[in-house]
Amino acid sequence: MTYSREERERVRTALEGCRAASVAQGRPGGDSALANALGYKAETVRKYMLGERMPPPRFVRALAELAGVSPARVFADIGWLPRGEAPSPAAYEPPPELVAALSAISGIEAYVRGFTQARLPAPLRAAAALCGDRRAAARFRVGLSHLVSGREYPVSTALVGEFRLTAGAEALPWRELAERALRAGPSAARLPDGTAVDDGDGEHARIRAELGIVVSESLRAAGEFSWQGEPGTSLWAPAAAEWPGHLLVQNCLVDLHRQAAYPWRGVDQRPLVVVGAVWSAALTAALVADALGWEYVPVSSATEVDGGRVVQGDPLDRRSGRLRGWAVTARHIAERVRLQENWPAVVLVKPYVFAEEGHYGHVMADLLRETGARVVYVRPSHRHLDWWAARRDLTSVRGTPGDVWRAGIDRALERVEGVLHARRDSRGLPVGGDLLLTLPDPPRALPAADPRLPAHLVDHQVRCAWRILEWLDEIANRGRPSLFGELRPSHLADHASRLRADRAVRSLRTW
Repeated sequence: MTYSREERERVRTALEGCRAASVAQGRPGGDSALANALGYKAETVRKYMLGERMPPPRFVRALAELAGVSPARVFADIGWLPRGEAPSPAAYEPPPELVAALSAISGIEAYVRGFTQARLPAPLRAAAALCGDRRAAARFRVGLSHLVSGREYPVSTALVGEFRLTAGAEALPWRELAERALRAGPSAARLPDGTAVDDGDGEHARIRAELGIVVSESLRAAGEFSWQGEPGTSLWAPAAAEWPGHLLVQNCLVDLHRQAAYPWRGVDQRPLVVVGAVWSAALTAALVADALGWEYVPVSSATEVDGGRVVQGDPLDRRSGRLRGWAVTARHIAERVRLQENWPAVVLVKPYVFAEEGHYGHVMADLLRETGARVVYVRPSHRHLDWWAARRDLTSVRGTPGDVWRAGIDRALERVEGVLHARRDSRGLPVGGDLLLTLPDPPRALPAADPRLPAHLVDHQVRCAWRILEWLDEIANRGRPSLFGELRPSHLADHASRLRADRAVRSLRTW
């Protein structure tokens, strides 16, 4: 098909307008930079921008979205959409008052953008809900703190919200708590059975129940978190002002779903599935996603797919919910790969889902074996698993004993490694296959009684994240400008110089 000079000029003018809008927002503007951001060859982009070659609609849409311009408006400017069907330009022009307000807050743009794009952590949500409840706000004090782990590459690994009764306040009786729970509706925390509240510290259970009634609604889409401070436990005591206590704890880096933010684009944009947990590669997955600007999806009991997007819904039972979360995510990956639709995402799936026996276990393993995503797995050492098993025993008096947990996770990891060996022998893998690393064994047993994560573990997870970026630069870039020149503001970007020279990164073993 041939195009008139007038048609080519309309295309050139519209695309140059997108380029100008992109540059005005601090985004790519040069042909090479646009090519890298959009996943095209630089020469192809140059010809599109000059009007020498007619671009396909998908390129125009991607460029418009990168520039923050309405694709429909650009299509209308080119002539692909009748003017009457395109939204009026005025609909995209903010009123002068808003322009002035945006100018006034330009100095805190990144801060504002972070709060509008990211999900608020569970402790902040709970604190806001409690302060918004007039009666609870008068009865409780709220304190927030965070723990930093790691020696060479320190990372914030826990946000802690502590809730304490004010002086003179007492735990409410169960009858009053039951009445309040019924008024609060179905989202309120379920009160414990009567037999479970009389053993040990009944006052502690009543305070926890009141907090649950007040904050449960605010925590429905807050990711995974835990309540700590139960009588008979000790792990989180160093982080508390009172013990036993009421601490809401969340690893915000690992457990919060984050949308993509100006993602780096590889040649095929396949998602990355990382199989791991806090004791192996959970931090690694989150750090890689942030450095690439990719969507970060920690599969949980609340993971759903709605309207073609992965979202956080209402959490289900943790065990069955995690199985369903991995199933819907894996099928979403399969559909995106089948349609050849880009999905720049890092998916963290915890090994627990592969511990299931029977038919469910086979289904979970098959979904991993058949995924069209690239898979990263970091094998933990026995000392890492021993540390986590001992740590679990310090956080709950009613949970699964550490030795029982250890036996179950050993089965899960054995199944995962069997699946990955089968994938390695398959010819249907994407270019570059999977990356299988081994977490270095710590020189001595790790301290289980410290709420912070061991420095040895954190530092090596950061190194694993850098090694993954090197691997992606080799197999998903194919001669294009190095992705290390495109790192987004992140923990890995902050430590890039040191990580490049870190010999321990080179010594990470594959298997």
